[in-house]
Amino acid sequence: MNWTAYGIIKMRISNKSLLTAFLGTIFVILIACTPQTITLIKYQCQNGRVADSIDLCGEQKCPEKVCPPIPKKICKNVSEPYVDKVEYQYTFNYGIVDDKTQADIEETPQGSLNYFTRQITKIKNFDTETGNFKVIHHYRTLKKEEIKEISALVKSGETKEFNSTFDNAFGEDIEVKTAVIAPTESKDREVIKYKNVERCSYE
Repeated sequence: MNWTAYGIIKMRISNKSLLTAFLGTIFVILIACTPQTITLIKYQCQNGRVADSIDLCGEQKCPEKVCPPIPKKICKNVSEPYVDKVEYQYTFNYGIVDDKTQADIEETPQGSLNYFTRQITKIKNFDTETGNFKVIHHYRTLKKEEIKEISALVKSGETKEFNSTFDNAFGEDIEVKTAVIAPTESKDREVIKYKNVERCSYE
């Protein structure tokens, strides 16, 4: 065998391996050193400023490059109803069943006769609670007048008689007026009221 030829063949093979390795190394370096393409998206804020992120837009955030117009806020005052509780004075329900005037006479311990007028008023309580009723009898003649007041508790559904007397001369003309003051108490009731409130919308 020709050792010179063998040495030449071996050298060529070694040189080819070295060349392949060198080219491979250069290829890897080229790939590593080649700049990558980076896409940068800019956003224009509502105020015209350009920002790298929509989070940097202080007035409005939007995914487009140019933000659409901000909706217009329109506010107005409207009247709205609401339920409120108010206190009021409740007057008991009652009825005057009878109211009559009668002349009476009685004998005094000294044996003389005493003439007087009696006023009888009957009140019925139509309410659901017991109340203190007051009846006023106003007596008046040509010579004098007098006011008598009688108060009494009247139960629910009960009819009670209120009596008073007035001394007057026999046969004297007399006028009697009756007034009834029914009991009252404070109660609450719901009423509808209205208030002005601001309501806003966007257009």
